[in-house]
Amino acid sequence: MAQQKGQGQGKQRISNAQKQIEKLRNVAPARLHAAFRMTGNVNSNTAFGKFNNGQVDIFKEASDFPVRIAENAYNNWLASGAKPVADVYPKAIGLYVGERFPGVLPIKAILAEHSILTIQLPSGAKVIKQPSLTIPAGVGVETRYATADSAGADKKLNETFGPMSPVGLFQVPGDTKFKEDQALQAILTIEAAALAEINAISTALPSAGWILGVEIYGEIALKVGTTR
Repeated sequence: MAQQKGQGQGKQRISNAQKQIEKLRNVAPARLHAAFRMTGNVNSNTAFGKFNNGQVDIFKEASDFPVRIAENAYNNWLASGAKPVADVYPKAIGLYVGERFPGVLPIKAILAEHSILTIQLPSGAKVIKQPSLTIPAGVGVETRYATADSAGADKKLNETFGPMSPVGLFQVPGDTKFKEDQALQAILTIEAAALAEINAISTALPSAGWILGVEIYGEIALKVGTTR
């Protein structure tokens, strides 16, 4: 009898969000990506010059990209107005800082140490608000030198993409849900002195662009057509 009681108590601890997920037959694992693609000079209005009052909404920039959703490399889940294409149950969230930043400025360290990511609803209700240092995205690209060759002739590129999973990422509360009909914001705020240091660079970004991305791992309630 004691064992049966214990099992019943365990079932009661299932979150409301998990109960909703279990009722849906079309829920799938989700790896969601939305990025602000910067172009032009570092300090231009298409790059860090766009950080009005020290902040920019990454989700807005991703959903405003002129190539439609899922047909570009910078957004696979946000429709117009930064609304999810379907209900999303996030488990972990991270911030990805792009590679190939021009010059010698340690951009990853600056953003990790001097910025905050806030994910919120337009009402102001916050899902997370974390220093960027605490929410790495689990995606990386490394450039290494085997020797101290100042000319760079011995540069070796070592690319690592992973772990693409919630392991080691920032976990969000279990009942968190991004609703299909609710617009979202992912506001990255950079401290004023750090932003000034970045904007002092006049170097052009790579021709392909440079990104700041929000990575989300969890489950998404995919829509099933009438023919399935």
